[in-house]
Amino acid sequence: MKRIIYIFIAILILLLGYLFIEYTYIDKINNVESSKVDSVDKDTEKEEISVNHVISTCQRNIYLPNEYINIESINSLNESPSDKYIVKSPLVIDGLLSGSWCFENNCIVHIKDSKGNILNTTSFNLNGDWMTEKLVPFSLEISYISNTDNGYIIFEKNNPSGLEQNCAFIVIPVIFK
Repeated sequence: MKRIIYIFIAILILLLGYLFIEYTYIDKINNVESSKVDSVDKDTEKEEISVNHVISTCQRNIYLPNEYINIESINSLNESPSDKYIVKSPLVIDGLLSGSWCFENNCIVHIKDSKGNILNTTSFNLNGDWMTEKLVPFSLEISYISNTDNGYIIFEKNNPSGLEQNCAFIVIPVIFK
């Protein structure tokens, strides 16, 4: 009798384990598929696809400049930027960034080429109260050397938790000169 009870308990544990893994896996697939459309406007879906390979640490929450950042000036070679800024090194950027993208006033920016190679990464501080969701002024300078014509300025949300749901990027396409 004890043997039947032990077998029944073992089968029950295996069944519950299988169901747990199955539902967790299905949840992850649904979350990733729904976030592809949620994180980027339908008009910018093509841009998201082209930058997916550039963002290697997470594939969620890729934004083009929007409510989280406002670029006031960039040492761009084109007078009025169309789709992409034409930039040269050293790159100087002044703007406003949401304080929620920083951790203890530490913000992160990457310069990557169109192949996903990191040209440079630096951290910078906001020039004001960073403990807010509002936009806070910043100024940064970053140098790079590129062997390609196209690339990206990527502002990475500082994510000390390492949790994928807190992972986010703002991607600004550029042309290197």
